[in-house]
Formats: sequence, structure tokens, C-alpha cells
Amino acid sequence: MDRSQYLWRYTNLPALIYLLTEKKITLLDPSSWDDSNDSHYLMAYKKNNGLKTLLALCFTQIAESYHYWYVFANGHSGVCIKFKREEILRDLNKLRSLRKEPIDYLTLDELRSKKKIDPDHLPFIKRIAFEDEVEFRVIYGSYKLELRKDIPISLSCISRVTLSPWMNKGLAESVKKNLRQIAGCKNLKIYTSTLISNANGKESVQLLATSPDSANQRMKKYLSITIFLIVFLLSYVQIGSTNDLSLPKDTPVKVFFSPKGGCTEAIISEIDQAKTEILVQAYSV
Repeated sequence: MDRSQYLWRYTNLPALIYLLTEKKITLLDPSSWDDSNDSHYLMAYKKNNGLKTLLALCFTQIAESYHYWYVFANGHSGVCIKFKREEILRDLNKLRSLRKEPIDYLTLDELRSKKKIDPDHLPFIKRIAFEDEVEFRVIYGSYKLELRKDIPISLSCISRVTLSPWMNKGLAESVKKNLRQIAGCKNLKIYTSTLISNANGKESVQLLATSPDSANQRMKKYLSITIFLIVFLLSYVQIGSTNDLSLPKDTPVKVFFSPKGGCTEAIISEIDQAKTEILVQAYSV
């Protein structure tokens, strides 16, 4: 999957319902964000530019992970909205005062160096410990006080909606049904995340655990083949009907006895190493 084609937004069910019903996406105040360092850079940018309002909206540029669900859409009401990148950015571009950039992840030494940080770039930096988030951020600044900013979008920019992996299955089906009753959402693709309960993954592990290629079963297979060949030859090969085979010079010859003389193990070893053919010589008595 080409990550440049999509942007993912982790949020909650009420926010999704508002987005689908009003056909608007909302930017909010980042001052209460969990990462206080992150919000500090944004507030510093706000102060430096004399803004009364600074609002933000965050996406990720890579697909589903446990981290995203747990941190940004935790609990039964979490949702992930997968946007078609080109289309959602086109809708956001209708508001020219927006800034949209991927986050730059810096080390502590880089953050301490004022020479390496452009004050105008403060809203788009984070510590390198967060680089796995691969965040794409949108900010809105204003010289008047605003608590939120709604931007009209087309629902066609939504590729799919994924419900929380912790949502009850029965409840999830009801949620899907109700979401599709919202105007313009009849054909909306809605799925439930299987991140923590993937049936295909469990089946694959079960097949692996019961694979016939285990050492003991492989040994039994070779032994069965060997016994079959020997019985077959002893039953149908008569004295004088053998082919004249000449061994190359210096071909090693080993002698084994049976039972308990290493004969079975030697035969299995040769079968295991064979690449093109297996030649057998047998005598009837």
C-alpha cells in the first residue's frame, strides 16, 4: 500500500457521527494534549505570533497499529477514519489560513539547539521517541478568539471507517446499521477492526502447530516409503532380473544390519539427501 494515498484519523464515535451528519471536520485546541511537550511548542508558536487562537487536527500516514488505537481511540467507542489523501487535502485547502505539514521528529540535542529550529516550524516538531506515529498535522491560527473550527468536507473523501477492536460484535453491527442511515452514508464502507482477534491469524498458527512436517511425522513418512519399496521389490523382483549398474570409482559403500543395526536410519538419511533419483538393489532368498 502506498502511504501517500491515504491519511488516517483516529477519534471517537461521537466525533464520527458529527462529521458524517454535518459533513464537517473539526480542529480543536491542543493545549490539553497528553504530550505536554508537544502542546508547549504549539503554545510557543501561538505566543510568538500574537495569536488568540491556535487549533489543530492530526492524522497518521500509516495504517492500523495497536498504539494508535490505545492512545488516540481507546475504548469501545474508538473509530478510525481512512481518508483519501488528495481529496481531504483539497477540501482543507478551501480555508487558506490552514497550514498542513508532516511532523519532523528531532532528538533532544536538536531540540535544545535553537539554531536548528525555525520558530515558524514549531507546530510541526516532536521528539524522536514519537517518530513511529508518522504524523501529519493541520493547524489554524487566528487573531480573534475561536474555540473550534469546522471545515466543510465531501463524504466521498472517506475511503472507509473502522470501528474499535474492543467494540462488542453485536453492538458493532447496530452501529454500522445506524451510521449507514445518515444521509449520504448508505454505501459507506464500515468494518470492525480485527487487530486483537484475527481469525485468519489464529487459523494460521493452528495449522502451523499441527503441520505434518514436524520431525517425528517426517520420519514416519520416510520410513513408510522405505518399507513400501523394500516389500515391493522383494515381492516382484526375481533373481537375474536386475539391471547392471556400475558405481563410479571411489563410491563409498557402507554396511548396516537390521534390526537395531542402523539400517532404517541410513535408508531414511539417503532418501532425505536424494536430489534426482533413488536406486535400490534387493535380493530375495
